[in-house]
Amino acid sequence: MSLDDNFGVASSHFFKSGNIPQCDISQQLKDIVSQIPKNGPYQTNVEYDVWYDMRDYPKVHGYTYTDVLSTFIMLRCASARHSSELIDHVIQNTEINDRGIKIYNHLLEHNVDKYSLRKIRRKFDDTNLDAVVFLPGNNIYDDIVDLDKVDKFVEENNAMIKFHPLTPEVLETKVTKRYGRDRVISSKFSGHEVMEKAKVVAVGKNSEMGLISALKGKSVFLFDKEVEDRVYTYTHLYDNIIVKEFGHYGENDTYETRLKKLFSSKASGMLSKFSDIAVEINEYFEYYMDYPHVATTKVQMESLVND
Repeated sequence: MSLDDNFGVASSHFFKSGNIPQCDISQQLKDIVSQIPKNGPYQTNVEYDVWYDMRDYPKVHGYTYTDVLSTFIMLRCASARHSSELIDHVIQNTEINDRGIKIYNHLLEHNVDKYSLRKIRRKFDDTNLDAVVFLPGNNIYDDIVDLDKVDKFVEENNAMIKFHPLTPEVLETKVTKRYGRDRVISSKFSGHEVMEKAKVVAVGKNSEMGLISALKGKSVFLFDKEVEDRVYTYTHLYDNIIVKEFGHYGENDTYETRLKKLFSSKASGMLSKFSDIAVEINEYFEYYMDYPHVATTKVQMESLVND
């Protein structure tokens, strides 16, 4: 991945998403991105959508940011452990406030597909969509998907399979042969429309679909391969919002309360139009100030990103 990627630049989007257009709402986040500094504490790098982990805890080697749920720019320490600990700390120590409720309700009412896709075909209107598997794109399909878990979920829930927008014909053919033509939904059609009809979804930790499904009160099943130290864009969110058993954060502990606490915090790194951007960036970085920082060179970053 190019280290010169910038949010909203067409070439950066093409590298990640091919020629699948993003919804216009993502462009509203440019104003937030313009306020993010190029350097974090102690001159560490702050990079767009470059995920790396030095596995050098407690040292911090840099920070990243990316767009999430068409609503947020998410700051993230370039350390899986640090990132997960921050989200756990935020949910554990934040009281739900009016802002958290407002953001939660905004997402319920206004969340849209990240990609501009067609409405679902009429032939699926009357199909049982109570359970749906949302597969990842071809670029990470083999790394993430545990087919035994998917097979079991499909069999036990009579589930449909929804292809990711970035799914080539050869993979669609392979999966269709495994599960049958009547059980698959094309990559060209809206995943959000399918999700709205579902009661339970199966996803990998790379996907936004599990997070918005949890927000909408649906059950979430994970089909990731069990690979030690493998992390994806939203792993730190899934590990604390989805994976932890209810009761971990006290009484009345649900997906809804966890998300509302996350949205209520000014130190979570979840920046939105409801945020005081400068204040929340400072509070986010303040959380890490007591940890040792090491400025990672461009050569080191290119090596990590290209591994």
